[in-house]
Amino acid sequence: MKHSLRKIFAPLLNFFESGTGEFNYRKSHRTALIAVGALFWVISTVSGIAASEMAEVGAWIPVLVFFLGGMVCLVLGLLGNDRAVATIWGSK
Repeated sequence: MKHSLRKIFAPLLNFFESGTGEFNYRKSHRTALIAVGALFWVISTVSGIAASEMAEVGAWIPVLVFFLGGMVCLVLGLLGNDRAVATIWGSK
């Protein structure tokens, strides 16, 4: 299953996993990344509920931003290698 998901998200993973230099990775970085991703999805859900009550299209922008941000964080946290996690935190 993980191999299939890595193929689906290969463009995103390849972007963050590329490089040859040293990087600073800690296990807590991955845990924090997954927590941030889950938090972004919760914010996206709450924003979606609020946006559904409004009649304006602009109310859906935060839903989209937080959903995509949460997806990137969760994909990298759950499927990415150590370099990808360190890259998103800017740890070099």
